Amino acid sequence: MQAVTLAVSDVQGVARLVVPGDHVNLMLTTDKQGAPGAAGAGEKETAFVLQNVEVLAVGSSTASSRGRRPSRRRTSRPARPRPSTRGS
Repeated sequence: MQAVTLAVSDVQGVARLVVPGDHVNLMLTTDKQGAPGAAGAGEKETAFVLQNVEVLAVGSSTASSRGRRPSRRRTSRPARPRPSTRGS
């Protein structure tokens, strides 16, 4: 298994409510593509990148120390997500 570390703020990290062992969806927001000056120019669009990804660690807290709150703002997630159980 490989893991990826992402630096996040309190807002991006859901105010530290995400803990090791939780599953999250990773989303990407980008500028909407279109001709300059066209209707919708400057708008954003968001898409799921990965779904149902297990959180391995938050700060110095890992799944083995799950009862404690993390002190740092780093979240590690496995590089390969588990299959989503939600329907499309």
